[in-house]
Amino acid sequence: MRHNFRECRTFMFDCDGTLWTPSGLIPGAADLIDYLKKSGRQCLLITNNSSKSVEKNYELCCKLGLAVDKVDFNFLVIAAAVAAYYLSKKGIRGPVYVIGRDGLANEFDKVGISYFGIGVSGLRCGSVLVGYDPYFNYVKLMKAASFIDGGCQFFATNEDSRLPASGKSPAIINVPLVCYLNILTQLLPVIFGKPNKPIFDYIVETRNITPEQTIMIASKLRFISIGITLIFFTDYLLALSVFKLE
Repeated sequence: MRHNFRECRTFMFDCDGTLWTPSGLIPGAADLIDYLKKSGRQCLLITNNSSKSVEKNYELCCKLGLAVDKVDFNFLVIAAAVAAYYLSKKGIRGPVYVIGRDGLANEFDKVGISYFGIGVSGLRCGSVLVGYDPYFNYVKLMKAASFIDGGCQFFATNEDSRLPASGKSPAIINVPLVCYLNILTQLLPVIFGKPNKPIFDYIVETRNITPEQTIMIASKLRFISIGITLIFFTDYLLALSVFKLE
């Protein structure tokens, strides 16, 4: 494994729970990122959290003290940007009914996709996208279900069940929202975030990586499991707890 580890040129990190928690940066995370960058490796930070734009995630990284580069923000891969990229590539220009927050709105603005649900409501709809929304309610649920039943395409930024949070109780995020709509409509969405294929297609298409020399470091086995669903990553995926940088 040591030989393969030294051959890896790109390191992809899950963020929440792997690099940081609500309490701050995990000890050693900044040193590891700094070491990898100084040794000529590319580091990509990947998050399913769609509540913040790329720029806001960059500000968070700086605040936490990570050695990050602002050039095109290419070190950051967020589910909201993947959603905007995917819909744009498919020729979907909107309007999209969005259950989510400003992070999704900002990324849609960048690629010129019209949307509603965040801010002023709309009447026409071509697609429904579900992201993290702490203000989710029955009205939003039924509106989304009626659009999907009417033929709108169904998308979700991720299928995470919880997000690390301060205190004892974690924040409940996307899974309940997606499940509600699945039950009502009997349809499954295209899911953009890890560990699903769209986010890794996005990385391969927009970042200068060699998949065979790429390693994924994550806090959950289901994120590591992309090695099974995406064969070219298989030999290079391992949990953070099973190796030590020497």
